[in-house]
Amino acid sequence: MSQRMRTAAALATVSLAAACSSGGAASSHRVTTPGLDGCVHAGPGVRIVAAPSAPGPIRVAVLGTGATAAVFTNESDLDLCSWLPFARSLARNGVRALLYDYRYTTQHDALTVAREARRLGAKRVVLVGASVGARGSLAAAAGAPRGLVDAVVSLSAERVTREGVPDLFPVVRHLRAPTLYVAARNDPYATGTDAPQLYRRTAATRKRLVLVPGTAHGVKLLEGAAGARVRGIVTAFIR
Repeated sequence: MSQRMRTAAALATVSLAAACSSGGAASSHRVTTPGLDGCVHAGPGVRIVAAPSAPGPIRVAVLGTGATAAVFTNESDLDLCSWLPFARSLARNGVRALLYDYRYTTQHDALTVAREARRLGAKRVVLVGASVGARGSLAAAAGAPRGLVDAVVSLSAERVTREGVPDLFPVVRHLRAPTLYVAARNDPYATGTDAPQLYRRTAATRKRLVLVPGTAHGVKLLEGAAGARVRGIVTAFIR
């Protein structure tokens, strides 16, 4: 088991214990434990909540209070901290950002946190994922109940992996929510044709494909000066 998976499992155990001590009510509640992954803590503009989920709630950091919510699903070798700089930027610009570490399947957990965003008052929910998190976000958006997910952003989704949905081609044929695909032309993990082929097969009438130079994968597409254009595109799409 990877360090990220051990950390996520430990957090799930803490959250489950908290739910049990309060009677196990199937509703979200403020979590009093210090923070998540050592990088985000409850305070002004930030709260930590527990989204109800079997077998235990998912701890979620909520930044901002905007009517539009972005639900961030991390890539397999990173945790929610990887999203924090971009999430803070969105929160400053009126978007509510929800960060969590996926535990079971990215599809299941993304929908769980999307429901939490609605419960907290979001009028519009956008799923944003990187790598494996992007695959889960696409699958979640394709299978979401009507009215739950309004749009989805994929950063470097691979068509085929050993985790989650085996092949995304059959999935995106049912994806009708507005969709943004972003990928690097020379991504070493996803072939250069994955994003264009997924884009062509996506059923949504509102969709966009952005290919950038280089080898950046997942959240690295958002980083530094080279990521400024991508950050702007993703921010505009979410808002």
